[in-house]
Amino acid sequence: MSFKRFVAASTKDAMNQVRRELGDAVILSSRRGADGQIEILAAAAHAVEAIVEDARRSVDDASVPIAPGVRRVGAAVEDQPSQRATMRHIIGRSPLRPGIAARLLVLLAAAVLATVNGAPAGAVTPTPTPTPVSGTALQLLGRLTTAPEHLSGYARALFVHWVDADRDGCNTRKEVLIAESRTTARIGAGCSVAGSWRSAYDGVTTTNPSSFDVDHVVALKEAWDSGAWAWTPARRRAFANDLGDARSLRAVSASSNRSKSDRDPAQWLPPLTSFRCTYATEWVAVKVRWRLSVDRQEHAALRRILTACPARTVAVAVLPAPASPPTPSPTPTPAPSPGDGCDPNYTGFCVPIVGHDLDCSDIGHRVTVIGVDVHRFDVDGDGIGCDSYS
Repeated sequence: MSFKRFVAASTKDAMNQVRRELGDAVILSSRRGADGQIEILAAAAHAVEAIVEDARRSVDDASVPIAPGVRRVGAAVEDQPSQRATMRHIIGRSPLRPGIAARLLVLLAAAVLATVNGAPAGAVTPTPTPTPVSGTALQLLGRLTTAPEHLSGYARALFVHWVDADRDGCNTRKEVLIAESRTTARIGAGCSVAGSWRSAYDGVTTTNPSSFDVDHVVALKEAWDSGAWAWTPARRRAFANDLGDARSLRAVSASSNRSKSDRDPAQWLPPLTSFRCTYATEWVAVKVRWRLSVDRQEHAALRRILTACPARTVAVAVLPAPASPPTPSPTPTPAPSPGDGCDPNYTGFCVPIVGHDLDCSDIGHRVTVIGVDVHRFDVDGDGIGCDSYS
């Protein structure tokens, strides 16, 4: 047998032996990540030691030709094609044996890890991609978990927005206005946007973008109550700025958005009745995409609406489930008392006592009107002021 064939055969036998030696360590690798891979390396080291020892014992009676040109430093093999030697010259006596064994260990362990895990140890695991699903809106509704809402701990600040994810100078709100303009949007300095818009909720049209809100179809608080309370900050940020599905965010009139507030379809539907089927379908699509739950009343309302709608196929890219386990929700911040410089006519947020009129943009938070609405925050008379900040 030639030296080349001997090495090939020995390597194949060694690989088979290593795979047998690894056994449970391989299984542990898939369950314990880095710890499992350490166990694989330890098992591989043990296997290689056994292979080297077997080789030392087995070559005593075997004479294997060394390939022409092989020269072992400081030993009996010279650079002469006619000279013969045994494998003992390389394995049994050579001062290089520990180095050879170490290299064999690395090669065999890397090969086994690549075979078992599909990539070498230390390779970066790719980010999971969305899973496409499709069906009628009623079928997608059936995919949603029905569960009670988690009604404590919400704060708008837990959902960071609007961000400029692609760093093109336009934040998420501006990106939606650009995408939904009925005419070609014109973008000026600082991403000022000019165009024309129509609110799908109530049919209102405008060329003034400041008169329109960008609505989270599934409101931030509704998302929190439906599962986002257990998300990481990064996932909540991604939800609040989701440009990956056009159904997540909509440019609508400020009045319709504030009327909607954080209500679900059991509590609020668009005034424009011709849009209600689309709205219910989009609501379901967003909840499926982000793996959010529905409560019983919400589920019943959606089912009632969608049963009367045309049965069209809806496609959704479902995002991977959150990787981290649920964490306790933050303790809600108690409402400030009237004696600390806050207007006693409002609760839920400290509205400062000032000598001039305030706008919602001045406080940036939803409030409950419990007295005289001196700043006219409650535009629809439902007792909630600055609804768009919910």
